[in-house]
Amino acid sequence: GYWVELFRLMQEGPMLACVDEGYSSVPHHYQGALGFASIGQFNACGSYLAMASHHHELVDRAVSAGKGRISPHHFRFDLGADGIRYHHQMTDGHAPSNAAMVSRRAGLPERVVSILASEKS
Repeated sequence: GYWVELFRLMQEGPMLACVDEGYSSVPHHYQGALGFASIGQFNACGSYLAMASHHHELVDRAVSAGKGRISPHHFRFDLGADGIRYHHQMTDGHAPSNAAMVSRRAGLPERVVSILASEKS
């Protein structure tokens, strides 16, 4: 996979890699562990990793361990009655979960929406 190739390329020298939803095809707890280990490997090699992730626990753990080298950011948008409004503005911190809003607009039962609203996803 691409992670194997990234780790091989890191042996040639520092690099920048951009990854979208790293390890998202594995169970949630493995995603966190693999993501955290990979971030550590990038830091240890003096490389940089830009990774999009909805795994808040992974992001929190990486920020805590990163000692100022790691910070979360997101692009702000609103989901309203007229659809999605993109602000094209980078904002510090985690993006709030939109699972409840999206689910409500998709017509899921309110019981499901309320469960999603109570979760940090």
